Amino acid sequence: MMGQSVDWLLLLQRDIETWLSSTTPQEDAALRLVLHPDSGLLSARLEPLPAPAKPYRLVLMPHPLGQRQADLSVMHKGLSGPWGIEVLSAARSLGAEDALLLWSDGSVAETAIAAVGVEMGGVLRIPPPPGRVASLAERLDLPRWVESRNLSLEMRDIPQSLAREGRLWCMNALRGIWPATLL
Repeated sequence: MMGQSVDWLLLLQRDIETWLSSTTPQEDAALRLVLHPDSGLLSARLEPLPAPAKPYRLVLMPHPLGQRQADLSVMHKGLSGPWGIEVLSAARSLGAEDALLLWSDGSVAETAIAAVGVEMGGVLRIPPPPGRVASLAERLDLPRWVESRNLSLEMRDIPQSLAREGRLWCMNALRGIWPATLL
């Protein structure tokens, strides 16, 4: 996406796998990778596996990248800068764990750390992808999760009113899929 070659990255796979097999703790852990393509470096560290707060409270906020909704680079986590940290800080100052981010038309986009869906009437609706970070959990875990609950999956705009009426779900690769509530 940035037009920089990272062919060297594939050469690191064996070293990373060796490091992980020798240092992975007995309990689950999160692997944090940060790519530095200009320097030809990859940093890696293990962190405690996060778990969502219960209840996972969300506060409504405008999406900080609302003007960039059509920008394809936004879907790649990190290419738009560390905007999520500011959102989380603002949400926590309002008594929430995270923010349910809205586009300028009032439709639901995502949270600072998760993709979202709203369940109502046997359907789980997720917002269309443009403008939001691509979600591994949405792509890999959600199809089985929806099937196990006998829900149908629908991708279309989620008006703010539907987020208040239906059951709100968050999803990301580290935490899985969990319920959320709006403040």
